[in-house]
Amino acid sequence: KILVKFINEKWDYYKKHLGSSYSYHVLGAQERTEDELGDSEIAKSIRDKTWVPTLSRKIMKPSQVFINTPEVRESMGDKVEYIDGEISDISLIKFAKFNTKPSADAVLNYLRGLVDQQIADYEAYRRMYIYFKQLFADSKSLSTEKETIKKAFQKESLIFIPNDKEKQHRKTSEVVWSGPSFINLHKANLNLFYFDLRDFFVDSLGILPEPTTKDI
Repeated sequence: KILVKFINEKWDYYKKHLGSSYSYHVLGAQERTEDELGDSEIAKSIRDKTWVPTLSRKIMKPSQVFINTPEVRESMGDKVEYIDGEISDISLIKFAKFNTKPSADAVLNYLRGLVDQQIADYEAYRRMYIYFKQLFADSKSLSTEKETIKKAFQKESLIFIPNDKEKQHRKTSEVVWSGPSFINLHKANLNLFYFDLRDFFVDSLGILPEPTTKDI
């Protein structure tokens, strides 16, 4: 919380040092030449590192945390993580990629944060899956958002399997909805943990209802 306050108050200084460059002199030239090298270490640390405290006492990346506003609270409730502290500088919020409004990308980033930190909080994952279930069921949701979610679950291990010592996070290809107990070693049965979310996992994400002969 102290770090959030410090960076917010000193942002006018830090934002002058977000880029790095290399200065050199060419023989015969009157002035030195300067080449841009990309983001500075300060920029990378603020935008990409895990340093933001949340109200639930986690430490996460800015892109995985929401600014605590009435709009977000009304839509997301306690489904996501909120920054523990106040950031008033809009340019800092934009640069660090804090989430300021509900979106599929924002919730996916939060879910990725849970996976990256190996957080074994069943209720936290379940809240995210319920949010996605509601998004797919909403006729006003954009098809591009739905496709983004499907592809994310296909390519990334975003499905949390409680008490799985072999692999606690899995892709859609590594689970089935229901199957014999012995198949759990390589194809986890989701109905054991998310029995009321079949329409999301099977109908929306396309997870197989049961294992095929190749899986047995």
